[in-house]
Amino acid sequence: MPQKSIRFDVLAKECLKILKVEIERGIRPNTNMDYIRAMNNYLIPFFGKLHLTSITPQKIAEYEAWRNLKMKRIPISSTLANHSSAYNRIVDLAVQQGWVSDRVGIPRLSRKGKKGSPRPGFTKEELARLLEYMPKWCLQAEFQTACNH
Repeated sequence: MPQKSIRFDVLAKECLKILKVEIERGIRPNTNMDYIRAMNNYLIPFFGKLHLTSITPQKIAEYEAWRNLKMKRIPISSTLANHSSAYNRIVDLAVQQGWVSDRVGIPRLSRKGKKGSPRPGFTKEELARLLEYMPKWCLQAEFQTACNH
């Protein structure tokens, strides 16, 4: 039996705090930002009101179908791995904090999917447009930075 019945969104919010601290410390900032996006956009909206121990293999299958509809595509393996790792961070936090026993069988997300393919190189026309746009883009970035401070 779990030591405490805790909702997924409560766990996820604690995990988000930890990820933000890691980003501030320079620990895997890009990866952690990917986890934060996966949690905020997919995991919390679907699993949020459920108790961690009430997540079943059927709920996992429902989540995967819901996520695919929301994305309007079948995600590639790297996206699945990112979502699975973000989900695992939440489950692992619950175990580490003693909120759930490591003996409670909480189903995991699948990481199996189609391998992604790299974007083809830029055409000469695309490269010319990018180079033409860069000075304007830099000015916008400088303006945004000045406005945020």
